[in-house]
Amino acid sequence: MSQISNTVIENENKFWSLVFKNEFDNSNNKLYSHYWWQKYYESITKYVTNYCSITESSQILEPGCGSGKASILLGKNIPRTLLDISPEALKYAQIVSKRFKTKQIKFELGDVFNLRKYYSAYDLVWNIGVVEHYSLEQIEKIFIEMVCCTKPGGFVSFGVPNFWTGATLKAYLLTLPIINKIAGYRLDSENFYSEKS
Repeated sequence: MSQISNTVIENENKFWSLVFKNEFDNSNNKLYSHYWWQKYYESITKYVTNYCSITESSQILEPGCGSGKASILLGKNIPRTLLDISPEALKYAQIVSKRFKTKQIKFELGDVFNLRKYYSAYDLVWNIGVVEHYSLEQIEKIFIEMVCCTKPGGFVSFGVPNFWTGATLKAYLLTLPIINKIAGYRLDSENFYSEKS
């Protein structure tokens, strides 16, 4: 792995560990913080479950899982491995998993550039909100690793934010000095690639 990748991983780990430490410190027992988050996750999980033919025997890997909520919501008993570079993210994912009463989840520390341990083992390898934090060259390396983790006939999926959604615009606005005292997720290292890219 290049020195640039090590620096990127270190920076992402610091940033996301802080984000999830704050989530952990401010967490409550609500399943969703807002109605639109519930609809967001319902639409993602419905699409992935139908398109990728997910069943209770499917093996799922989510490298760069963050809260892991999308994988957790795919079903209560599906075998999953949630992997993240941030120990705080994994702690928070464990809380989310308990809230939704899910089973068969492994929580593992690791990064998206080094998935060799998981090669050819999964029916679905996916993540949401990961690749936009990296350069196109780094994204290619991530995709190669994700593809190598799938079984023959398996699926690779990823989700990136749409800049024109309310959540992303809010995250952008919260970076502005005039309103930066308001709580909430802020944009940091995201790149907004064109559809062609």
